[in-house]
Amino acid sequence: YSVFFRASGREVFDWILDQGYYSERDTSNVVRQVLEAVSYLHSLKIVHRNLKLENLVYFNRLKNSKIVISDFHLAKLENGLIKEPCGTPEYLAPEVVGRQKYGRPVDCWAIGVIMYILLSGNPPFYDETDDDDYENHDKNLFRKILAGDYEFDSPYWDDISDAAKDLVGRLMEVDQDTRITAQEAINHEWISGNAASDKNIKDGVCAQIEKNFAKAKWKVLEVNIPLYYFLSLVVYSHVSINTGTYLSGRKACSHGVTFCIKDHVPNDHLCGIIPSSTVQM
Repeated sequence: YSVFFRASGREVFDWILDQGYYSERDTSNVVRQVLEAVSYLHSLKIVHRNLKLENLVYFNRLKNSKIVISDFHLAKLENGLIKEPCGTPEYLAPEVVGRQKYGRPVDCWAIGVIMYILLSGNPPFYDETDDDDYENHDKNLFRKILAGDYEFDSPYWDDISDAAKDLVGRLMEVDQDTRITAQEAINHEWISGNAASDKNIKDGVCAQIEKNFAKAKWKVLEVNIPLYYFLSLVVYSHVSINTGTYLSGRKACSHGVTFCIKDHVPNDHLCGIIPSSTVQM
C-alpha cells in the first residue's frame, strides 16, 4: 500500500490565472519548489517520469501553501538505466523519444518544459497538425523534441530575463549527459540569486495559458485506443489498449496522452496501477 497526503489546494495553472500580479520571481519560486522536491526524489534514485504542470498542486488554499507533486503511477526506482518509453508526449525528453536508455535527467527536461510554459504560457514543442490526427501530430512533435527545436518567440519572451532563458536552455539540453541536474539548477542564479525579474508578466502569460491550455469538464470513459508512437526515423506498430481511462479537458493544443509501453508495473513500491491499462488523454 502507498499512503499519500490529500492536497486540497489548486493547480498551479489556476493559481496563476487568479493572481493580480505575476512575475518571473513568482515563477522562480514555483520552479524552486519543484526542483527541491525532484532533487530529493533523485537522491533516493526515484525517477518521476511524468512531471507536468497538471501534476503540480498547492497543498492547501492558504496564502503561503507549498507546492506538491502528484501522480506517481509511472515513478520508478533507477536500478540501472530505464528502457521503456512512457510519459506525456509534450514533456518527453529526447532520450525517451529516441528509445535510448534513460534515467533521472528526464525529470529535469520536463521541469524545463514546465518553466518555459510558466514564463510564456506556450508549450516549447507543438505541432499545428489537427489534434485528431494523432499519427502526424506525434510524429512532428517528436521530431522537434529530438532536435531540441524550440525558440524564445517574440513578443512572449521579450520581457523575460537572459538568466531565465539560460536556465531553460540548460534544463532542456538535448544531451542527457550534459543536462543540468536538479541540484545544480537550484544553485542557478535565477533560482538562488536575484536574477529573476519582478516585472508583471501576467497579462501575456494568462492570455496564452487560456488559449493553449483551455479547461473543459473532465469525462471518464472506457475506450479502445490504438497508440501510435512515432520516434524520429523509427515507426512503432500500434499498441491497442483495451480498457483505458479517457480524460478530456485540460489541453486544447494537444491530446496529451500519458502512456507506458510495458508488460509489468514499473515500481511495486510506489504504485499499484499497471501503466498499460491507463491512458490519459
